[in-house]
Amino acid sequence: MIIRVPPKFAGGTNIANYLVDLFVWMKDLNTGLMKLNFSDNFQAYHTESLDIASGATIQITNPLPFVPQSRLIVKQVGNGLVTDGAWDRQVLEMINNGPDPVTVSIIFFR
Repeated sequence: MIIRVPPKFAGGTNIANYLVDLFVWMKDLNTGLMKLNFSDNFQAYHTESLDIASGATIQITNPLPFVPQSRLIVKQVGNGLVTDGAWDRQVLEMINNGPDPVTVSIIFFR
């Protein structure tokens, strides 16, 4: 979505028209911002349904043009303890330190 530039105030003579234009612009801005979700606010990579066996380390190819600084597990099935391994520009490692296999969906972001 492209957000328009707010209207310019041309002087004190037409302040009523300016306020009407500004109000319309603010409604459009609010409508656009309400449609954003978490991933729209970040340059992120969302992986889904990754299976990690107990004690296993998996490597995920990093499609981002940078090394992520954070991650958020948005869904987990199974009694696992998922921790971070080594992250670099090519690979993101995730480790299951739990007693059981786990299936996770993760969002990586800056």
